[in-house]
Amino acid sequence: MEEAQAAWQQFQECLEATPTAMDTRLRDQDVGQPVELYTGEMVLESGTVDLTARGVIEFLFSPKPTLQVRMSGTGGFLMLPVTGTLQIPELGCSARCIQSASSAAIGRGEWTFTGTFAEPLETDPDAQLHTVRFGVINLGRFDGTLVKRVESETHYRVWWGRVTFALGPWQVTLDDVDSKHDRWPRAVDEKGYTITHVGELRCPDGQGVQEATEALDILSWFLSFVNGDQVKLVLFEGLKDANGASQAVWRHWREPGIVAPATNNDSWLP
Repeated sequence: MEEAQAAWQQFQECLEATPTAMDTRLRDQDVGQPVELYTGEMVLESGTVDLTARGVIEFLFSPKPTLQVRMSGTGGFLMLPVTGTLQIPELGCSARCIQSASSAAIGRGEWTFTGTFAEPLETDPDAQLHTVRFGVINLGRFDGTLVKRVESETHYRVWWGRVTFALGPWQVTLDDVDSKHDRWPRAVDEKGYTITHVGELRCPDGQGVQEATEALDILSWFLSFVNGDQVKLVLFEGLKDANGASQAVWRHWREPGIVAPATNNDSWLP
């Protein structure tokens, strides 16, 4: 009995010492499931007419990773092809987009617009950042160290899936989001795309957006090298430390470019 109690106590101490996995909505995305980034009022400036309507910006994984905008409204008329500038007043940012599909019911004055982005959507490029969070597409599984997720007072999940290392002034943390070890095999079976890991760059002294994006690009190439295939870092969010709390001050959403479909490769990660 004493040995069992001692073993249980040791287990509890080990559990308490195990770091908590990063809490992000990207961890719950199923294979191929879109990530909704923003819903609200947008203005599409097409050169001949400005269209104002509610729309959705989302990151798609099927048939390939892409950043997409969908709008629908009344009034105006869209002519094919359309290359315009999308303004998002609430976020204070804009980017050129290219129409991929549209429809117009001329009699009712109703229209829909779907497009992809020719340049990144970015807020506050002059911000000072202490933390940058991101998702990683199609990085193969690795063991790493233990992390945990507390789901209730009596229910928790523990798995091997964290890697940490330094990158210049930044401390890098990568967490495998696949605590059940079933997302990656399904992505491989479908030769598809999914968020396999979430990551964080942390610099207590702070860095500018340019320094952060340079570090993210270097990290993307490094992870592609150790993975043996092309991966991409996406959906950047920058936070600034202020008054003992972190405040989101920077967003950077862009087309990911070339990403290799999910395959089982030998990784150099532990």
